[in-house]
Amino acid sequence: MIHVEQKLYIQKLIAECGMSDCKPCVAPFPLAEDVDDDAFENVTFYRKVVGSLLFLANNYRCDIAYAVGKVSQACKYPTRGDWKSVKHILRYLRGTDNLCLRYEKKGQPIKVYCDASWNSEPKGKSIGGFVVIFAGGALTWHSKKQSCVATSTEESELISMSEAVREVKWLRNLFAELGQSKFLERPCIVNCDNTQAMRLGLTGVVTKRSKHIDLKYHFCNEQVEVGNVLFQYVPSEENISDIFTKPLPGCKIRSFNALLGLQRKD
Repeated sequence: MIHVEQKLYIQKLIAECGMSDCKPCVAPFPLAEDVDDDAFENVTFYRKVVGSLLFLANNYRCDIAYAVGKVSQACKYPTRGDWKSVKHILRYLRGTDNLCLRYEKKGQPIKVYCDASWNSEPKGKSIGGFVVIFAGGALTWHSKKQSCVATSTEESELISMSEAVREVKWLRNLFAELGQSKFLERPCIVNCDNTQAMRLGLTGVVTKRSKHIDLKYHFCNEQVEVGNVLFQYVPSEENISDIFTKPLPGCKIRSFNALLGLQRKD
């Protein structure tokens, strides 16, 4: 069994922000953002703290990936409301600093989940995310604002599916080099919660509603045809990647953390 943690790093970061005695909260991002458009004076310090949080979110604490992605968008001109969101993340880390990613031998193949939150960002952009589960813990994950404007939920989900399939293809090559191809089934099951996007990804059939979608996202269908991946429906409430696309209540965060392999170290 392997445990991966950064408790001391988190405690040092919280101390640098003068929040060692802050009250912990149960979720990394508030369900309703604080609208305070007054400029935050210490821009350099804001960027430093967000950079430290990005290190955590990208390498150890997948549960804060969405929240850190949100506050990082304001690095150029942060407001007091943005700083309150940063402090909210730190308060969450204060109460979960002993969480660690746990990996253990289970003999199970890789599991992949993907999702998207359509039209949730300014200018009609969407947030997409995916996670790869291996040995009972999150191996790789992704939470990012999509670069193009999706005109439907189906399109935003297909974009997210495409990113997940690209990750599977890369992992297949990596595992083959390591001589561990047995852990990556052929086809690898990619779980998603949008049946329309799944249908397009599986068949590649273009309809009036989908004919405008960029051809590069039809890469999914090609990978299905060659047997690399297969899309499978999972109910939204069971889709772990939901944690990478939107703010969730504390009860949901705890539930998904357990499925991501984030557990308190004894």
